[in-house]
Amino acid sequence: MLDGADNCPNVANADQADNDNDGIGNVCDSTPDGETSDSDSDGVSDSLDNCPLVANSDQLDSDADGVGDACDSTPNGDYQCTETTSSNYAHVQANRATTNGSYAYALGSGDNLGLYNTFYTSTLAQTSAGYYELGSCPN
Repeated sequence: MLDGADNCPNVANADQADNDNDGIGNVCDSTPDGETSDSDSDGVSDSLDNCPLVANSDQLDSDADGVGDACDSTPNGDYQCTETTSSNYAHVQANRATTNGSYAYALGSGDNLGLYNTFYTSTLAQTSAGYYELGSCPN
């Protein structure tokens, strides 16, 4: 079928089935039967979303635990969380954070730690190998 008339041009769907008549073929539609509950507005219905309250249209689940990376405190598997409080400069030097311009960002989560210097202090929780987030370890 020509792409202009195909209701799912990037995925083969010869039958062009569209159960909810929304113009998106069932094979490309995250809500093929018309489910309307999408609490985080990421295009994936809550019934199929592995992180229904945090937008994550890619549904990435690195550790295959059924919880999307966007809301998983241990996205790379079980890990004993550790906390480190230090200057943002020290976090960058210890490879717990990176810089972009004048700001420091937690490695992994990308959380903004504030200015990259010795005068700003942050607490980082390492929730999995090489993954840090701003704040304390989850209980």
